[in-house]
Amino acid sequence: MGVTPPQQPPALHEAWAHAGSPVDQIAIIRTIWATGEMSAGTQRRFGDLATRFASRLTATGVASLAAATVEDCEAFVWTRTRRNQTPSMHTVHLRRSALRAAFAVAEQLDPRIVDPTRRLDLPAKTAGAARPLSDAEVDLLRITALGRQRTPMRTAAMVALAETTATTTEIAQARWRDVDLDRRIVHLTGADPVRPRAGQLTDWGAATLNAWERQRQPSPDQHVLDRRRPDSDPHVAQAAITNKLRLLLSDAGLRDPRIRPTSVRLWAGRRALDHGGIEAAARALGLASLDTTAAALGHLWQDPS
Repeated sequence: MGVTPPQQPPALHEAWAHAGSPVDQIAIIRTIWATGEMSAGTQRRFGDLATRFASRLTATGVASLAAATVEDCEAFVWTRTRRNQTPSMHTVHLRRSALRAAFAVAEQLDPRIVDPTRRLDLPAKTAGAARPLSDAEVDLLRITALGRQRTPMRTAAMVALAETTATTTEIAQARWRDVDLDRRIVHLTGADPVRPRAGQLTDWGAATLNAWERQRQPSPDQHVLDRRRPDSDPHVAQAAITNKLRLLLSDAGLRDPRIRPTSVRLWAGRRALDHGGIEAAARALGLASLDTTAAALGHLWQDPS
């Protein structure tokens, strides 16, 4: 969404040409919004979000909106709130709308800019609870990962970690020192409310990480999924993993709105449930509550009478 602005006067184009940072560019965009048809409330909300996005770009070394990528946008819309909570789907969509409105103006001011949010797909706001993948869907995801033209083994390693019940935060944080290929476990760090635990590698996952380790020859401190910016904000790394898993699911044709990145983790939880009951599933998923575990897996574990 967003308001399509009229052609901007030469003075604004000149100011844009001399803007020294994304923050300066967003300040010009906010000036344009103030003279357009956007309501005062929307100006304020979109303006605050766009300024936060610009500050984030600057902090990560992105020098202008022209250099912003879909990954930069993805990291911003999924970043945790100021209370360090996962953003609601409403908040995620609002953030993307603010970016789209900003880039609609930026495209008129700078011919180099193509709105990266056009390639930023989000789950529906009312998709309902995520569901576990089926065994057949996991097989399809593995095949799709290994069929990647670029970095197939890295993508497969991401799936292997997800199959241990790792959250996207835990996948992003996993280092080689956390991986015990002899015992076929990965020590998962936990991410509130998920507890730290040992995640069990599947046969396929163990073989995949073995091959990935031989290919990379990593040090124990390296991340299993090596980062373009090793010291980047953990939330940025987590958002990148979420985006990659979502795109992989889509590429595999798994476009049910209830299938999300967490669906791989829930598949592993369902396997633990089938083999060991609700308590085993709770331990595997790192959840303290049996009720929460049952709800996540769509399992009726107590007699309702």
